[in-house]
Amino acid sequence: ASGGESAHMVRVSREMAEMTQVKLADLLGMPQANLSQIETGKRPVGKGLAKKLAKVFKVDYRVFL
Repeated sequence: ASGGESAHMVRVSREMAEMTQVKLADLLGMPQANLSQIETGKRPVGKGLAKKLAKVFKVDYRVFL
């Protein structure tokens, strides 16, 4: 997926789980500011983060790449 699609998937997954950015960032062990940048496409998701997101949302990590 393109950076924009990755960003969109992260945001949509989080919103569907009714989770705040603060909560998700906490689960991922990162500052909320970093998550905000990921969701706006300013920061790439990357494989390591995709795998953490996959665990949180119980989906295949490739949906975030």
